[in-house]
Amino acid sequence: ECLWPWARQICVLLALLHHHPNPRRCIKLGGELCSLPKAVGQCRVPMPQWWFNITGGSCQSFVFGGCKGNANFLMERECRESCVLGGEFGGWSVPNVPPPAYCIVPWVTGPCCASFLRWYYSPANRTCQRFIYGGCQGNKNNYQHEEECLKRCSPKPALALGVLLAVLAAVLLGYMMDITLKTCRRKPELPGVGTGWSPGNDKEYLMSNAYTL
Repeated sequence: ECLWPWARQICVLLALLHHHPNPRRCIKLGGELCSLPKAVGQCRVPMPQWWFNITGGSCQSFVFGGCKGNANFLMERECRESCVLGGEFGGWSVPNVPPPAYCIVPWVTGPCCASFLRWYYSPANRTCQRFIYGGCQGNKNNYQHEEECLKRCSPKPALALGVLLAVLAAVLLGYMMDITLKTCRRKPELPGVGTGWSPGNDKEYLMSNAYTL
């Protein structure tokens, strides 16, 4: 049974072309659609379709031959609605799942037989670790590079605390320097001398005291 409108359209088109529809095209696949590569197929019936380029982060068009493809999108709108980029966390969005939850779901190899080296975030160890991704029906806890995994999922309180301490240290240092400069500028007044004191007056003051003695 076709659960998505675009999936029903695919089944009808394949029936018209006398090809048996792939059952996997007619099920609710979810976010893993965005990880599918474009599949041109082996037939020669040109049909425009769309696929989500994970590397570029955008929906791109291509020409589907009409058979032996996968669950690529018929329209750009469907691709954008399913794989819209999600701000700081990037990647495709999953309805009703807040972005932080992506980092705590278990990693999923999936039923396909490809062997892609990927990274997932382990909340228990607070590190990103490697696993083998089959190529389909994965989840959001799936990253191509360790740096990307750490950037999106690693906790950042330590960084914020470090920045706060650095700011406080800078303020304290500035305050101490200001106090030191004010102390150095303040000259002690000698007896019988006005406020307009200068280094040249020291000699005159000492000589006058010598004559007095």
